[in-house]
Amino acid sequence: MKHTFWIQAQHSYTATETDGIDLRRYLKQHGREARRMSRFSQLVSAGTLPFNPSAESNIYLASPFSSPSKFTDTFSRLLNDNLPSPLDFMAALNNAATFQTAQTLGCDGPSVFLLVSPHTYWQPLWLAVNDLLLHPRQTALVGWAYERIRADETQPEGSFWWQIGTTAGSNPSAEIIVDMQSKHFEEDAAESAEKSGFLQPVSQVFDVLARKGQVILPCAGYPQNVRITVKTV
Repeated sequence: MKHTFWIQAQHSYTATETDGIDLRRYLKQHGREARRMSRFSQLVSAGTLPFNPSAESNIYLASPFSSPSKFTDTFSRLLNDNLPSPLDFMAALNNAATFQTAQTLGCDGPSVFLLVSPHTYWQPLWLAVNDLLLHPRQTALVGWAYERIRADETQPEGSFWWQIGTTAGSNPSAEIIVDMQSKHFEEDAAESAEKSGFLQPVSQVFDVLARKGQVILPCAGYPQNVRITVKTV
């Protein structure tokens, strides 16, 4: 059985600096207050700026870690100076970014943070399409975000987001075909996050679409008898 969904909108933000000043300024220019946000939450917020989902929309956010810099600072002050910071600790929790995103966008559906690896990369998309099968009138925001864990890292920081639904909307970016009974599986051009950096697989989907017209997502985070294909509209 095949089911078709649409990427109704997409947006991304890639950080070009590490001190956070430009990022906070960017958010402020768009009416987002970032003073109590961790850097990770700021990267997530910047990626969701243009979305205007329905109140019932669910949010699925994936990352290998939530807020590495905030955790480092918080526990460093606690261990070295005996200065606990409950507010900073709360800002670094896994669900802080999804809670703040839901609050900003006015979404009262479930919001889920997923710790993923290269082997479970597409799990948020799989959860979103299953949710839409049960609630076809809703939409879902699916995102991948990354903040550097080590100071010597060079892979990009930022977040990539798709708004998906069971209808095309006014200006769809692509369609997603989910084959629940696929007998054959072939990977096609969608890279592994293990090889290319965490944000690279989702960021390259539309580059591949421009060249080939479709991309079959690697089986990472959904059952092996399922095939998920993203195609140009």
